[in-house]
Amino acid sequence: MPAISCDKNDLAKAAACYCFTKDIEGAVIVYLLAKIAGDTSTPAELAAKARCYCFDSKTTEQVQTMLLCAIANLPAP
Repeated sequence: MPAISCDKNDLAKAAACYCFTKDIEGAVIVYLLAKIAGDTSTPAELAAKARCYCFDSKTTEQVQTMLLCAIANLPAP
């Protein structure tokens, strides 16, 4: 898989087809971070796991931070 450019213009172009509300954007990021962290749940299973969480923007940010920390601590490939 080729490297992803982190240039802001390249990222904006790559994301142009994704039109998310802020809530959907947060949910997508949580889902992707969970996948990267090794969670193999389907979206429905992940939603069921998270059913006890009231995801507002603050909670979403907190979960994202926790998942990023878990990812940062994964063993190097």
